[in-house]
Amino acid sequence: MNIVPQAKDDDGYKYLPQAGLSYQGVSANAAANAIVALAKDIGATLDVGFEWRDKEQAAHPGRRARIQVPAPLHEA
Repeated sequence: MNIVPQAKDDDGYKYLPQAGLSYQGVSANAAANAIVALAKDIGATLDVGFEWRDKEQAAHPGRRARIQVPAPLHEA
């Protein structure tokens, strides 16, 4: 995912003022894969609920699902 630490609104970027950065839009699958990879890399628990848009082209129109990644267990 492409992210820049400034306001940018061309080339498909959207500005997120709360974070002071801009991100470039990606497909839902690419975004989900990046979020899961980040959670695993930093050892964080991830629990995200989402819903597919209710349109014919969606993989599962109108259905809800969750992505869950547990934090790794630490050795004692």
